[in-house]
This record gives sequence, C-alpha cells and structure tokens, in this order.
Amino acid sequence: MDNDFKKDISESSLRNIDLFESMQAVLSTVDEGIHIIDQKGYTVFYNQAASRLDNLLPEEVLHRHLFDVFPNLTEDTSTLLKVLKSHEPILNQHQTFTNFKGEKITTINSTLPLFENDKVVGALEISKDITHVKELSEKVNLLQQELYKIQSSEQTYERNTRHQVETNPGTQHTFSNIIYESEKMEQLVKLAKRVSHTDSPILVYGDSGTGKELLVQAMHNEAIRKDGPFLSQNCAALPGNLLDNVLFGTVSGTALSAENKPGLFELADGGTLFLDEITSLSYETQTKLLQALEEGGVRRIGDTEIRPVNVKVFAAMDQHPPDALRDNLLRKDLYYRLNAISLKIPSLAERKEDIPILARYFLDKYKKKLNSPAKNFDTSVLELFKKHNWPGNVRELEYVIEGAVTLATDKTVQLKDLPPHLQELGAHTTENLEDDLKIQPLRDAIQSVEKQLIEKALNSSGGNISWAAQLLQIPRQTLQYKMKNYGFKS
Repeated sequence: MDNDFKKDISESSLRNIDLFESMQAVLSTVDEGIHIIDQKGYTVFYNQAASRLDNLLPEEVLHRHLFDVFPNLTEDTSTLLKVLKSHEPILNQHQTFTNFKGEKITTINSTLPLFENDKVVGALEISKDITHVKELSEKVNLLQQELYKIQSSEQTYERNTRHQVETNPGTQHTFSNIIYESEKMEQLVKLAKRVSHTDSPILVYGDSGTGKELLVQAMHNEAIRKDGPFLSQNCAALPGNLLDNVLFGTVSGTALSAENKPGLFELADGGTLFLDEITSLSYETQTKLLQALEEGGVRRIGDTEIRPVNVKVFAAMDQHPPDALRDNLLRKDLYYRLNAISLKIPSLAERKEDIPILARYFLDKYKKKLNSPAKNFDTSVLELFKKHNWPGNVRELEYVIEGAVTLATDKTVQLKDLPPHLQELGAHTTENLEDDLKIQPLRDAIQSVEKQLIEKALNSSGGNISWAAQLLQIPRQTLQYKMKNYGFKS
C-alpha cells in the first residue's frame, strides 16, 4: 500500500494505521473471504480467500472502485454498496455467482457497515464458500427427479412410438423434395440413390441445418424397406439411462423398469432406424449400438437373450468424422463399422448456386401458407442472400424467408423485410481494420476503445443513457460512472 493511499485511508476512514495493518495480518490468515471498501467504494482490503473465490489477484482489486473490477454490479445488486448506503448490516445471505474463471460459486455472506465517530466510513463483507455443500444437495435432488422422470417418461414415449409405427410406417420426403441445381448436390443425390438399397449401416454428416433427415427419409422411401416403419431418435434429447431403455428395450425386474418393453430396434424391425446426433451417446451406449449392428440383434436392458432384428440403421452427426474422433466423441470401432458407407452433405456456403432455387421454393411455400402478397425477391435481396455465409444453412434460409414473407406488404420482398442483422449486411460494407496499429500500453488502448464505444452508443441512442447502457449491455449506473471518468456530460 503506497503512502498517499495510506494517508487517504487515515483521513477518510481509519485513524490508526498501525491498528489497521495489524488487523490486515489477522484477516489475511482466515479461511473466509474478506472484502473491505471505503466510503467511496474503493477496495482497501481483499484477502487471499476472497481472491480465490473471485479468481482475481489481490492487486487487480485493491485501490480500485467496485464498478471498475466488477462492471456488472450496480448500487442495487452490490451488498457492500447497499450496506454503505443503508448503514444496516445484511447477515447470512446466500449468493450464487460465476467467477472470472467461469466457475459457479455459492457463498454465505455477512456484510457490515464500519463506523468511526458514529459516521459510516466503509463496509466489510465476509464470504464463506459452501459451493460443494450446495452441489451435493442439488445432485441428490436431481437424481430423485431424474428417476421419477425416467419412470413416467418411458410410458409416454412407448405410447407415442407405437402410435408412430402403427400410423406412419413410411415417411413424407422423397428425392423429389431435395431442391438443388449445384454439381455437388447432384453427385450426392446420385450416390445416395445408389446406396439406398443396401442393408449396410450408413453414416450421414454435415453442418446443422443442411438437411440430414430429409436425405435419410428420401433414401428410406427409395429402398425396398419403404413399406416398413421409419423411426427416428435424436440421441441428444434423452438422458443416458432412458435412451438405453428406448433404444434396446427392457425386461421386468430391472431397476428402472417393472415390465417387458421393446426398444426402437425391435419396433423398427423390417424398416429403418435413424439415429441423429450419435456423438451425444455415451461410450457405453455406443458399445451397445456396435454390438447390435454386428450381431444383428439386441439385448434388452437387464436381459441376456439376443433378440434378432432386421433393421437398416442410419447414423448422423454435425461434426466431421476426424474431428469427432479427435475430440473423443465417437468410438473408433463404431466409426469403422458405420463408415463403410458415408455421405457428406455440403453446407449452403459450399453450394451457393442453389440459393436462388431454394429461395424461390420457400417463397412459394410460405406465400400460400401465409396468404402473403409476396411473389418475388428484390434484386438486392438475392444479392444479399449470395453474400451471406448462412451458418444455419438451409434451415436458416427457410426461417429468414418465412419471416420476410410474413412481413412483406407488397409483391416484392425487400431488404426491410429481412432480419436486422441481414439488413445491416445489405446496408453497409464491412470496414477493414488498420494493419498498422499503434503500439501503446494495453491499459491505454483498452481505455481508448472503451471511450469510443461509449461515445458511439450515446450517439446511437441520441444521448439516452438507459438506451446506451442497453446497447453496451452494462448497468446504467456503471455507464454513468464511466462517463464521469471519461469526462462525458450526463
């Protein structure tokens, strides 16, 4: 602590520096986090235990204002500032927060005002870490809830699945529903038609929104199995134990089932089973899946008998296979079994020549459904569609056009009918960053950028501080504090 700061503390809060330094030595050894601020909101003491809770170094906190260190705090959410203002203690308050390391921390806090000559000169907060106690309690509650959900959900899921098998043995999509003009899609469709008739499992992969289930349904309806059931399961949609029961079935007497129930493999006998997002499966479930593929049969959970099934299996994932293997999301032996035949669906960014025909298809679809006057696209809209990278692929394009057709008020879909982020892309060209940035101290550079952002937000909001704070996604009080520091007029 420098001499000027000691002098300031002496004059504004604590007369006896020797006593204060002795107190620091004691408080530095306790297991609880201790945080002390002066009457202006600046930190004068911050021990190692508090440092560990927040994942901050003491020197990053000491002598700095609370808003500078914790920008999301406000006078209404900071217990230290509330006590400083009310002069009343806040005792044994539970608090859960995310520290600067991204860890979720739960503490019991007691916050007390500090008095000198009947005047509040600061506030002290004591924080006891109870994260592990709370986590243990939550896990017990979650396990109890999960068991209840599994027992009740299995009955509902079986009823819905049986209804799907009985009322919808086929699927709605065929190869005629795949809209394209590009050479890449032409080659994919030719290959997919050729391998539709094989009984070997097939791996389909491509980015989210590229149409993996559409392709799988088309292949099912092209095959001899088209009159058999088509069942699909998103492997990320159910917890592990329930998913095992749903896929492989159960026998009575197991921990999570009191009756004999067939799984999707048995229900799809003679038809097709589509497993989406297989990288969400646990390694244990992937092993069971591999056994089912190799043995041509399944063992219900809790059973030793292998029940033969005749099922064509499609497995799909968003990741590129080498990435899934590298990240340990997919067992190598399962991948080798599935990869005998694999189909990669190109992203929309890789087949931009298909955008006009897809856009026309979705326009026709939604203008009828929504009774919209829109009949075509403005040239600027189609140019923008070709310029956009479409991270959500065909699904994103469809939703954008659905929204635009809903908003369109005349025969032509205009830029103004598109979502805001696409309107911006159409209205502005991306600015290039300067290659020769001036080398300067990082603190000065950060302050300069922060000042520019505040100025831009205030200009965009017409000087409205609340609106500017929303644009910057910080509390209004924090913005006012920073405006004062940078010399902006309120």
